[in-house]
Amino acid sequence: MRDHAAKSGLRLERGPFRRRGKPVTIHWRDRPLTAIEGETVAAALIAAGIKAFRSSRDDRPHGFYCGMGVCNECIVDIDGRGGERSCMTAVQDGMKVEPHQHGGGLQALEALGPTPSQQPEETPFDCAVIGAGPAGLAAATEVAFAGASVIVLDERSAPGGQYLKPLSPSHEFSAGPSDRQFRERERAVSEAIRAGAEIRTDAMVWFARRDETKFRLGIYGKDGESRVVARTLVLAQGAREKPWHVPGWTLPGVMTTGAAQTLARSYRVAPGHRIVVAGNGPLNLQVAAELLAGGANVVAVAEAARLTTPSKIGALLRATIHAPALIAAGARYRTILARKGVPLVEGAVVTAIEGRENVEKIRLTRTNGAGRDIVFETDAVCLGYGFDPSDEIARQLGVDLVAAPNGNGLVISRDDDGWTGVPGLFVAGDGAAIEGAAAARGTGALAGMAAAHYLDHAPDEVRQTTARRVRDRARKFQAALWTLFSPAKRPEPTKDTIICRCEDITHGQLEDAVERGARDIGTLKRMTRVGMGRCQGRYCSAHVAAMLGAEHPKEARFMPQAPTKPLPIGAIAREKTEWKGHREVAPPKLPITADRDAPRIDIEVELAIIGGGILGVSTALAAAGSGLDVAVMERGNINSGASGGNAGSLHVQLLSYDFGERAQAGGGPALSALPLQRDAVNYWAELEQRLDADFERSVKGGLMVAETEEDLRFLEEKAASERALGIDTRVIDSSELRSLAPNIQDGFAGAAFCSQEGKVNPLIATHILADAARAAGARIEERAGVLAIEEDRDGYLLTTARGLVRCGKLVIAGGGWSAATGELLGLDLPVKGAPLQMIVTEPAPPLIDQLLAHARRRLTLKQARNGNLIIGGGWSATLDPLLKRTIVDMASLEGNAWVACRTLPAVRGLRMIRSWAAMNVNIDGAPLIGPVPGRRNLWVAAMANGYTLGPMMGMELASMICSGEVPARLRPFTLDRFNRST
Repeated sequence: MRDHAAKSGLRLERGPFRRRGKPVTIHWRDRPLTAIEGETVAAALIAAGIKAFRSSRDDRPHGFYCGMGVCNECIVDIDGRGGERSCMTAVQDGMKVEPHQHGGGLQALEALGPTPSQQPEETPFDCAVIGAGPAGLAAATEVAFAGASVIVLDERSAPGGQYLKPLSPSHEFSAGPSDRQFRERERAVSEAIRAGAEIRTDAMVWFARRDETKFRLGIYGKDGESRVVARTLVLAQGAREKPWHVPGWTLPGVMTTGAAQTLARSYRVAPGHRIVVAGNGPLNLQVAAELLAGGANVVAVAEAARLTTPSKIGALLRATIHAPALIAAGARYRTILARKGVPLVEGAVVTAIEGRENVEKIRLTRTNGAGRDIVFETDAVCLGYGFDPSDEIARQLGVDLVAAPNGNGLVISRDDDGWTGVPGLFVAGDGAAIEGAAAARGTGALAGMAAAHYLDHAPDEVRQTTARRVRDRARKFQAALWTLFSPAKRPEPTKDTIICRCEDITHGQLEDAVERGARDIGTLKRMTRVGMGRCQGRYCSAHVAAMLGAEHPKEARFMPQAPTKPLPIGAIAREKTEWKGHREVAPPKLPITADRDAPRIDIEVELAIIGGGILGVSTALAAAGSGLDVAVMERGNINSGASGGNAGSLHVQLLSYDFGERAQAGGGPALSALPLQRDAVNYWAELEQRLDADFERSVKGGLMVAETEEDLRFLEEKAASERALGIDTRVIDSSELRSLAPNIQDGFAGAAFCSQEGKVNPLIATHILADAARAAGARIEERAGVLAIEEDRDGYLLTTARGLVRCGKLVIAGGGWSAATGELLGLDLPVKGAPLQMIVTEPAPPLIDQLLAHARRRLTLKQARNGNLIIGGGWSATLDPLLKRTIVDMASLEGNAWVACRTLPAVRGLRMIRSWAAMNVNIDGAPLIGPVPGRRNLWVAAMANGYTLGPMMGMELASMICSGEVPARLRPFTLDRFNRST
């Protein structure tokens, strides 16, 4: 990745500003650069003409994009700390900055922050407000004015948000704030403080949960992690700019208009030498005018709407009536462009951005299709095509989304005062719906008053009336404004257009996955990795949902996960008491629905299988290959349950809590299943070869590390028991451990090494097997959950969400939901749900080849092919009674992070980019497979190590069904072992 810094001089010198910060020296690739104290690393690099900040998996350069800490495109390595957001990190004298390579180019990962010394206390407030923009400051002012305690939490270094962004400490006003927005910021901040609100900046809320009475927030900042508990919560997180998916939009030098404005207003830096501003809406005119006023060279402004047509006169008049000052400002911006000779190209959208390692040209196409494309040479493109609400925390807390009244995207469901329907939870500003800054002030004030009223503080009627008037007037203006700036129709992306810029996923790859059967956003995510990067799908989910034709708002976004943004794992690593066994639960009864356009089914087959996970599709593959007419009935989508939520470990040796006194049922059942697990790992290899597939399988052994001599004695006993069953496990000393895994914590006594363990990628493997099953003749019916089962002498009649299925033979393979399915037949199956959770880090340099576990701690850790570390080990998730779904547990996150950091210290130099919870299976430590006693042609299959065992046990089950016989080695694993009527 080469630098593009031949030209410099991008600092804006005009206007009523003067430098305040002193010059400091930072080093970019060992080259000294002069920066200004108080500015960000991103601003300093761009001022020096450097645009490419990181490289992608396929070595494409990426650079500064959103400017607000959301996209993570501007990450760099600073003083040995990998993946720091340059737009959120202030320069320091002597700082060493390197471009960030995908997977991490650092040989040694420095810890990203302080190690927690103790459990943080929860600081109580009556109300917490997330977001210190116009809405958040207004809400906090009203809550405090009513007499309640309130804290405002904002990730940035100073309050104001995107709209009221402050001038950075690197500059100061020469004679007071220079324009209306700077003055309004000073007023809003001072009003909130005078009212009694506490404003805490540098405070990223990464975790939010609600119990019966309070909201609990996990917060991360420069001083580490802290907690806040509040009786009410106001979400005022603002919005982010929508992506514009055209070829070249990920090139360095392409950024959002808001990012360009942040550079110019806060840091007095121009985004380039030849700037094109393009998009849809008034912000683009404002930013272009501000850049020109600062001395930047704007070569063109492109507006998708046609503003000067007779049909827009009425909208212009209405907008002028409701906000004459804003319309006057817009006219002033146009005058500035005209005076500077900058062309304003109306009715044109960006259809391509060209360049090799930096933007070089931009191509515009008329929206009416007339004329030839318009091309400008440029080294900086600012794109502003509208906004999306920042709704991630609201969705974590169970708030519904609804279609926006104007049909432009999704908004948060709420009442007239911002109440979401969740007790104590309110939303305001553009984080609820895109209505503009003036409306945000009104909705913020009303949400604050509603929160105060929830806390039994009566609202001031005069203030309430004033806030409603402000909001209503602003909404009328906004409606007229968006009639004036009618939204642009997006160009169709080419197959090579990148949609997910974090993972470099193209439109063509997504189309291929849809053709292979992806029908929902979660399945498409698992099949392609779209939305799995640092931005967590913020810039690709809307496109993916549109591709799939998602009609229900809940199906139009990726599931919100903790952390809301990448979080240093070490920040939450705290030792926890580890429990025996799993937390058993009855899995929630999930709604069973069918796709509106899915064909109705009324079929008769020889064999029906209930459950479309790894076990169900593997059984179908083997049964169809044996000549059976088979159908799989799946409630949701293939691989959407525990199989898709699996980490992909191929276990052969026992985990520490499956042996000895800590083990379920004394450990005997789990131990007896080890030969099956050994053979199952071999069967994965056979399948891969037979199907000519790539499961991303890797068998480089498993290490269970011992910290002490006592741990080693435990491993010796465990290994001896495993070897007696034909498992290749041996205990190695510290020297050999260091040779096999040099990044393991120094001083560990040794490990048990099992050469037969490994991993596969469950995101792709189940789909490969499902495709093979279909090719063999099996039917796989998705969104066909079973509602009822009737048994007669001819077999079984299944009533599903999509119709009727008659079969002579039936298999229950529903994972944690198998017992619920059994109840439809009057069965009491000994299968419980066990909610477990996993952590995924950002991509890292090669750290560990083996499957890693711990002799007396709960840990499984592996490194995926793309560099992510996948961390688990049986840490329990929780079943949220309010959300009625499985969610991650804060204590489990902390404990799992602590064990991972203790075992592999480099983990402290990584960020957690997502976590997830899934419903695993709990029986007695061993698999359950075979016929149901007393029932004709009915079989059940469920197992805790289901992903390891799935393909082979599916083959075995199909053989049983065809032959009517249970092989001798599987007889110990049938229902007969429970000695009770089923």
